[in-house]
Amino acid sequence: MARPRVSPGRRGCALWRVVPRGADNVRMKITVIRSGGFAGLTRTWVVRVEEQDDPDSWIGLVDELPWGDRHRQPPQPDRFVYRIRVSRRQIVLPEQQLEGPWRELVDRVRNASTAPRTPAVPPTPTAPRAASA
Repeated sequence: MARPRVSPGRRGCALWRVVPRGADNVRMKITVIRSGGFAGLTRTWVVRVEEQDDPDSWIGLVDELPWGDRHRQPPQPDRFVYRIRVSRRQIVLPEQQLEGPWRELVDRVRNASTAPRTPAVPPTPTAPRAASA
């Protein structure tokens, strides 16, 4: 039997209510932001779990994430840093620590996201070419 999720009640209220698992009750947004690397570009992928074909497998993967098991390592030069946000939880991992369920989550979000969002960069104007004689 699946464990029920606990969800906060009304805002400002100390009461909690139990939300049964299942596709009908899932409302979860997963955001992966990758920054750094050689070029220093930032890419963002977003997935809404309730819009996926298999929300229960997403919830199972999120439940496996070791949120508190990370001893921080500084990022290495020219490597990526990942900011992973699942609902209200967030963690920042350097690329060398992205392994196991973290790697699986990032790969799934990247594959399921419709289009990666990148900062808008205006096109570089080019000079017209001279006609050769």
